[in-house]
Amino acid sequence: MTSIAIALLARHLYQKTQENQKKQLQLNAKDQEIVLAYESFALSTKALTSARLKAIEAVHVKAEFLANMSHEIRTPMAGVLGMAELLQKSKLVPQQQELTNNIITSATNLLKILNEILDQSKLDAGKLELDHKDFHLPSFITDTVDLFLPQVSSKFLELKVELAPNLPCSVNADSLRINQILSNLLSNAVKFTNSGAIHVTVEHTPMNNGDISLQFSVTEAVSACQLMNRTSYFHPLLRQIAPLADGMAVQV
Repeated sequence: MTSIAIALLARHLYQKTQENQKKQLQLNAKDQEIVLAYESFALSTKALTSARLKAIEAVHVKAEFLANMSHEIRTPMAGVLGMAELLQKSKLVPQQQELTNNIITSATNLLKILNEILDQSKLDAGKLELDHKDFHLPSFITDTVDLFLPQVSSKFLELKVELAPNLPCSVNADSLRINQILSNLLSNAVKFTNSGAIHVTVEHTPMNNGDISLQFSVTEAVSACQLMNRTSYFHPLLRQIAPLADGMAVQV
């Protein structure tokens, strides 16, 4: 009986040993899977980090190139503009005066485009800073809108400007960025409107910290077909001006 009990016990121990070995092999396999998964994750993380660094480097290279290019072009263009302004103050016949005015307008517009290119490079690099200064809001709006009067007149359109009651005259904000946004909106309104009127409205909303939030609205009459055709155009524009408009509250 004792020998039978010993035999059964030995058999039981053998089975337990086999089961333990099988479980150990399974655990080893799981450990190997975990190691492989970790190595794969580490490689993916390294690849993502490398790709991110390359993307950041590419953005910096692009920003530096655009900044250098804008500077190289802006310098001689500023010289051309300065000489044209001196020429404008001299004694000219009406035709020469008109041609000089066209030179100044074209040079000014080109400088504006160069500044926008530089701003885009700053946006990509995350280095765009708002330049808040005091300025006269009604005059600013009038000057910005007046630039589009020749285009509006050539298309026989009507341009209406409506300022909200109690709109503050003096504000502290980045007039250059606001001008860029408002000019973009007006430019596209004129471009896509073939008849009717373009309405420019300016409203303000008080904020809790004592500042105000300005709302510029440019609306125009367009057909359903025109509206569908312009949808794909405005998406990239909104993506570009959204960072400029973000948090652009003004202080009275």
